[in-house]
Amino acid sequence: CRGRRCSWCFCPPRDANTGKIISRCARCKLDHYCSRTCQEIAWKTDHKAECARRAELERGLMTAGLQGHGAVLDALLAARCVRKSTSNTYESGNPSCGTLADLEPMDGHPDDLEKIAQTLAEIPGMLPDGSNAGKAFDA
Repeated sequence: CRGRRCSWCFCPPRDANTGKIISRCARCKLDHYCSRTCQEIAWKTDHKAECARRAELERGLMTAGLQGHGAVLDALLAARCVRKSTSNTYESGNPSCGTLADLEPMDGHPDDLEKIAQTLAEIPGMLPDGSNAGKAFDA
């Protein structure tokens, strides 16, 4: 479904009123946007951290034995959850926030989530400093 909807607001590729075709990120050519506004919001919140690192993420996931577009999307979602959780750590005062252990195992595949966590932790700038996401399951 990627490319068929805006990567930020998920609207369809054409505006019913203007017939405008959705545009894509000029840098990675993977994320698509329906407007400049959506592109700017996405850049500030998530895409800036992900765009330049996506190829490195794909290589890291393949090395970990996780292949395909679905694995990349899972990793990007996990990274976004950690970034959001980490930003809420300071607001909530809960130091345990900001790890992938906060997420439910994916369809009973905790090994895949641990591989994703380790891969994300190895890519500088993909996760906030001090998130400990790579150690999500160390007890």
